[in-house]
Amino acid sequence: MPGDILETVHIAELDDESIELLGLYLKEMEELVRAKKIYLDRTREEIKAKWHENQLDDKKIYIAIPQ
Repeated sequence: MPGDILETVHIAELDDESIELLGLYLKEMEELVRAKKIYLDRTREEIKAKWHENQLDDKKIYIAIPQ
C-alpha cells in the first residue's frame, strides 16, 4: 500500500566499495522508500526472501522486502 512503511529492505550482491558508498546515504534512502531499515548485504544467501534483480550502473544487484 502506498502509505505503508516497510520494516526492512535488503540490497544484496554488493561489493565493498558499493557498500561503503551507499552506506553514507542509508538514512536518506530509508526515507525515500519509506523503510524503517535498509540493509546492505554482500550475498543473497544471508537472507531468505524473494529477490528482485535490478541494474545499478553496470552491476546487477538484488532487492528483497522480507515479509
